[in-house]
Amino acid sequence: MKTIVALTDFSPHGNHACHYAAALAAQIEANLLLCNVYLEPASFPGAYSIGWPMEEFNLLEVESNDTLHLLQQQLEEEWRARPGTHQLQISTVSTVGDVASVLADLENSGAVSLVVAGTHCGGSTGELFFGNKMRTLIDSTRHPLLLVPLESPVTQLKKLVFATDMEFPEQDIAALKVIKKLAENTEAELLVTTVLNEVDHGSAWAKEEQQMLSDLSHVAGNMGVKCRVIKGDHVDNVLLKFCTEENADLLTMVHHNLGMVKRLFKGSMTKKVAGNSGIPLLVIPAKLA
Repeated sequence: MKTIVALTDFSPHGNHACHYAAALAAQIEANLLLCNVYLEPASFPGAYSIGWPMEEFNLLEVESNDTLHLLQQQLEEEWRARPGTHQLQISTVSTVGDVASVLADLENSGAVSLVVAGTHCGGSTGELFFGNKMRTLIDSTRHPLLLVPLESPVTQLKKLVFATDMEFPEQDIAALKVIKKLAENTEAELLVTTVLNEVDHGSAWAKEEQQMLSDLSHVAGNMGVKCRVIKGDHVDNVLLKFCTEENADLLTMVHHNLGMVKRLFKGSMTKKVAGNSGIPLLVIPAKLA
């Protein structure tokens, strides 16, 4: 049985991601593991200098477990009230450490098929103390990572978009096989696309890019998948506008850990999209592909 790990820090963003993960688990008949990771005092910036009593940190474990169980009960009651749906098997894990290490332990135990987390807006107190974990998650996860914005509705998946720059076709093929399984399990439509920058390539490239997309889809075994070439200069904005126009429920991209020079000049397109997307973004790590 597949297991979806839903990370939460008990913020509205984190809890919304858990509700979204529960709906997805019910749709694909997977188990759900709710996970909260809290920091030990030694790893908390300024923990001693600001004078917080050590006993307050000892309460973190109790509070984490209690809040997780309340969230578990809420989700179980919610899905019990929906006749005809898959009855969720929900468990919890509360642990000290950092998210990347905890996920690595879970992944090594074979308990993970998908990680779900909420996206956060900057500027909050939580951001000031704990930092935005989204970028760390994108870089460190060894399994597909689903990032869920607070404004995305909790709904069944009906249309999925896979976006590629076709720079690494072998990884794209492997990623397409992953999302194909998700499309089959949810009976969702799958659309494969790439953004064509006419300033660099010219309109004559459109037909060639379309053929490359079709070849990519064919090799991955997705004969019935629709392929579209879209045009624009700002890839992240163009992709998100395209998803809105297509009423897509999910955008998928492969994340490549870039070298320092390439990161300075180009940056991570996955992270740019993740920071601005109003729909869930499924990030497939290149090392998995």
